[in-house]
Amino acid sequence: MLPSGLMVRTPPEHRLDYDPVSLKLLSCTGWSEATLAVECRFLTRQASLQGGRSGEFFWTFPPPRYSVVLDLISRTTL
Repeated sequence: MLPSGLMVRTPPEHRLDYDPVSLKLLSCTGWSEATLAVECRFLTRQASLQGGRSGEFFWTFPPPRYSVVLDLISRTTL
């Protein structure tokens, strides 16, 4: 979803607060600025540990390893 769609269509009670230049979400109902910062650090670490990438505004994770997925499937079908 484009940031403008989220910014325009979100009900006012959600209290989304954005940086006016970067459009980065700073806080919203249920997520303080500090809590969002902690979560961003967590995602950055998880992406790094799993061989993914991260930047200031994004996190990518590699696809699951098929051997792990097949192992999980075989365990649930027995």
